[in-house]
Amino acid sequence: MKKLIIAFICTCACLTAAFAYLLFSDSIREEKIEDLLEAKYGYISDNSKYLELDFDVHKDGKDIYINVTVDDDFYIAKIDFNKSIFDNYVKQIKETARSKSKGENIIVNSYF
Repeated sequence: MKKLIIAFICTCACLTAAFAYLLFSDSIREEKIEDLLEAKYGYISDNSKYLELDFDVHKDGKDIYINVTVDDDFYIAKIDFNKSIFDNYVKQIKETARSKSKGENIIVNSYF
């Protein structure tokens, strides 16, 4: 009887863990992608000025949406920053996210 109760408890624990993983796996992947992008592209430079970028990553079905914006504290530096360099960084961000996305479609919206 004790073995049956222990087996039941272990089965319930495993099922709960599996359910939690399935429930939160998308948000965990979103956070990992966002953390990677912030670590790699949190600050960008055009060799004279630098900007801090903010990332918002969320998933909708098979699509992962990444919003890239310049941090509000850098609005003055943004005026003189080279926009084509910003656009090149956005392309790199999309490629980096695509390499970590496990086949989902990556959609990057950038706001300069």
